[in-house]
Amino acid sequence: MNIRDYIIRRLIFTIFIIIGITLITFILMHALPVDLAAMYAGNPRDNPATEVNEAEMMLKAAREKFGLDKPLWVQYGYYLYNLFLKFDMGISMRTHKPVGEEIINRLPATLELIFVSIVIAFVAGVAVGVISAKKQNKFTDHIMRIISISGVSLPAFWLAILLQFIFGSWMGWFPISGRYDPQLFHQYPFHTITGFYLIDTLVQGNFKMFGDVAWHLILPSIAMASYPFGAIARMTRATLLEVMDEQYIYSARAMGLPKRLITKYALKNALGPTLTITGLNFAYMLTGAFYVEWIFGWGGIGWFAGMALLNLDYTVIMGMVVVVSLFYVIVNLIVDIIQVYIDPRITLGEKA
Repeated sequence: MNIRDYIIRRLIFTIFIIIGITLITFILMHALPVDLAAMYAGNPRDNPATEVNEAEMMLKAAREKFGLDKPLWVQYGYYLYNLFLKFDMGISMRTHKPVGEEIINRLPATLELIFVSIVIAFVAGVAVGVISAKKQNKFTDHIMRIISISGVSLPAFWLAILLQFIFGSWMGWFPISGRYDPQLFHQYPFHTITGFYLIDTLVQGNFKMFGDVAWHLILPSIAMASYPFGAIARMTRATLLEVMDEQYIYSARAMGLPKRLITKYALKNALGPTLTITGLNFAYMLTGAFYVEWIFGWGGIGWFAGMALLNLDYTVIMGMVVVVSLFYVIVNLIVDIIQVYIDPRITLGEKA
């Protein structure tokens, strides 16, 4: 199967995945004892200055606007129609703004944090996994395994608070909130182009703000990277040890090839499962960012989704479900294709 047909088939499956997930979320959200029309209209009955008839008219208008006066299956049909044909995720009940616009405006902040975190996790995790495998059952191996298990075990929100307290509040080495220093921004302003502040500042040659943005990224990215780092390190160690027991590795040793070269070839064959777990963790971090963004006042979609959950803003929650589902599918698709190029033993037909 060629790459084009494989991608098309996976994208078709994605449509059914999104339909199934949104259907479950839609039913659960409408099962909650919440008047969505009153949430959008601000519950006019609570305002003594509002006449009873006027309040009823406002609630009726809100129900008609969102189709809440129709059966659930009709409402869900309208939602799928708007989502797939108009790419419209609806209006936020809390902000009264389009959900898609709100998510797009905040997505770069979260993706920038996730990209930096996953790079840290992958580089550090593979390095620790390789060292642990080469020093199997030795003191260094035990230390590395303790470190990787700690990364998996520590909750991201607890580690974020700990890093914030020690290195931010106590030692004062790093900032504890925001994406940049507002006072420094007034001296060295930059324009938002992509929403990725590292790229925006670098493109505009504003190295002062580039350094400040990078400095603000350190603590939250380390907190976000802890779990994927531990998972990647453990997977790299396990798969590398398995590959090192293969017959061709023994043959390479018998031929007198350098240990460093043997490890290089073995690592290439062991990276397949590591890439898979990296891709899964990349999508997982999209939801894991909720806690870290709240703690560090990051202002990405994690913070936005958290506010939606607190206010039961079901249109935003539905939109976040769609976005997270798409990320899981797309990231896994990219990982599968990369694996084919890394390991020639794998074909797209087998991965499908």
